[in-house]
Amino acid sequence: MIVADCSLLAYLLIEGEHTARAEEVLRRDPSWCAPFLWRSEFRNVLVSHIRHRSLPLEEARAKMAEAEELLGVRSLAVNSSQVLEDAAFRKISAYDAEYLALAATLHVPLVTFDHKLLAAGQGVAVSAEDFLSLP
Repeated sequence: MIVADCSLLAYLLIEGEHTARAEEVLRRDPSWCAPFLWRSEFRNVLVSHIRHRSLPLEEARAKMAEAEELLGVRSLAVNSSQVLEDAAFRKISAYDAEYLALAATLHVPLVTFDHKLLAAGQGVAVSAEDFLSLP
């Protein structure tokens, strides 16, 4: 199992420069989980793509349904105290801290393409490339 942040999910479902690696991560470990927050973050990504006219509304709805199928039952609550501590100590947003807190609680890696989160989450967050190179 891995914690997948919104960047990993977005590259998996919306064609982009890292889509192939996101697909490899899914093949390597198809058991993804995320904090409940992922839905709002992913909706925001979809709306951004709709507004730039690169994604029709119906396709965005289909991608949201696909994401909910992938993560729906593995959307998990996080400890607010840990989120606040991680956000303050690591100087990241509470949103990013939710992903780190969940990964730390579950003792699984957080896989992300977010460079700031990778830097702040050393020991917990790993890039897709590093995840794929693990034994």
